[in-house]
Amino acid sequence: MCGEMASDPLYINVLVALGFTELSMSPGDILRMKRALRLSRKDRSDALLTTLLTLPTGAEIRHLLEDVMQTSFPDLFLPPEI
Repeated sequence: MCGEMASDPLYINVLVALGFTELSMSPGDILRMKRALRLSRKDRSDALLTTLLTLPTGAEIRHLLEDVMQTSFPDLFLPPEI
């Protein structure tokens, strides 16, 4: 996976559940994403993806991902600015 999504910790669980094993990103993002990967668990990522696939809108998917990240990885995920 290459691009913005590969370096955004918001999507790390989705990428893990989808089976991506290689991510391409800027060097400055590697340590943060490496930490997120080490803290991720495949079984939890799979369960999250199953739930995400039932949601009807992109906004609901993003909201759930933000909630999960803020709870699971509070030191890696900064909530969106209001």
